[in-house]
Amino acid sequence: MHSPQTVFLVRPDHFGFNAETAQSNAFQKNDQSANAELAKEEFNTVIELLRREGIDHLVFPSREDVTTPDAVFPNNWISILPDGTLILYPMMAVNRRLERNMAIVQELHQKFPVQTIIDLSEAEQSGHFLEGTGSIVFDHTHKIAYACISPRTDEKLLNELSKRIGYRAFAFEAIGPKSEQIYHTNVVMSVAENYAIVCLDAVPDTIQAQMLKSSLELTGKSVIPISFAQMNQFAGNMLEVRDKNGKAVLLMSSTAFHSLDTGQITEIEKHVRIAHIAIPTIETLGGGSLRCMLAGIQIPRKGE
Repeated sequence: MHSPQTVFLVRPDHFGFNAETAQSNAFQKNDQSANAELAKEEFNTVIELLRREGIDHLVFPSREDVTTPDAVFPNNWISILPDGTLILYPMMAVNRRLERNMAIVQELHQKFPVQTIIDLSEAEQSGHFLEGTGSIVFDHTHKIAYACISPRTDEKLLNELSKRIGYRAFAFEAIGPKSEQIYHTNVVMSVAENYAIVCLDAVPDTIQAQMLKSSLELTGKSVIPISFAQMNQFAGNMLEVRDKNGKAVLLMSSTAFHSLDTGQITEIEKHVRIAHIAIPTIETLGGGSLRCMLAGIQIPRKGE
């Protein structure tokens, strides 16, 4: 199954504006009115949303021994594939590398049938980065790894990982609000079981944009385009998950939801029910939205 049945989250215990990541993340804004306590309140509402929607989830604290302002975005350092492969990823910001938490890895290994661990973190030492499911948007059904190349997403490393796990790499360039390479693919597009939400306007090469659209359509996805302005409201930063009854739920922020027009919502709801929550502090200071907070676990718990 493409969509995860479980997600895990990390509490924003040290949350704040991260100056180390701001240079490559144009979505970050150092808003003095936003603060860590507001982020913690927003995080708690996300947990309430997951409970209300019947979505299996785990919650971990941030590391106590170091300060990690972006720990609330764990999908950048870890992912688990449907075959039980757990991948640890190399991250660009030095202070984000501290988010990798082997206590979390150990607990996931205990609760889920992890078969293999691939640790790519050594690539940081040679200046090569690939930031998890921020950098890569996976189509697990068709084994495709979509990625827009940026300072945080190295094409060579993408190709090497894709070959190692038996996926096909699909690299492209996407340009952001300041004419920079967009830092993460998961703000450009979201790939679900039967549909994909994608900002084709952010892909300046018209041939690449058409190839991306064709790839999605050839794998049976209904393509739902979003505009550049909607992408900047995190409308590409969504994650389809399965609830405890196996029903699909599309999780997004309220910022993203309210940027959509009636036609787009109608098209999405042909495939899935929508659940959204307001997380403006996390979006403003962190430069990431709800999808970034959710590390999907693609395998069932042990014993299920």
